[in-house]
Amino acid sequence: MKIFFRLLLAHLLTVFVFQTNFIANWKKRSFLGVIVHSLIFFIFGLILTWNDLTKVWFDYPIKLTGVWCIIILFVLHMLEDEYRAYNIRHYHIKDNILFFLWDQLIHIVFIFVFSSYFSRWEVEPFVIILCLLIAGSYGLSIVILHIDSLFYTGTIAYNYFQKKVYSIVFRLIIMLFFFVTI
Repeated sequence: MKIFFRLLLAHLLTVFVFQTNFIANWKKRSFLGVIVHSLIFFIFGLILTWNDLTKVWFDYPIKLTGVWCIIILFVLHMLEDEYRAYNIRHYHIKDNILFFLWDQLIHIVFIFVFSSYFSRWEVEPFVIILCLLIAGSYGLSIVILHIDSLFYTGTIAYNYFQKKVYSIVFRLIIMLFFFVTI
């Protein structure tokens, strides 16, 4: 589980913390934006799993080391994000909460499949706490703002930078108080 949570952290950093509004809009407009976004995941994945990259992570039906698993995850991340962006670009499908949740589920399933089995029971509490903080502050803010946009007409609520920042900071403070009291 050590590798899974480190790759999940790489994903959460890529999708929430380092995906600015500029990159999010660039992804929707251009495949190059999807590539850059996916490269950010690739780089974080390499950095966070550096010591385990040469170990075998996936061994059925073929053996794949961590480097190959991260390359595969990079390609799958790129394909999944391009699929979503392509549908938004070409079929004018409105970005919505179901699209967002489906996208996150697919990414997490891919990470689970290609993360290492040799460290199945090894966990790092600090990495799990970081994952929870990011998902709870950034992820929940996006979910809430998507739900908000169902009830208010106009563009999706999270395009408003100020509302997004207040929402993230508020949830981050609440979660920090929760972890401090544990």
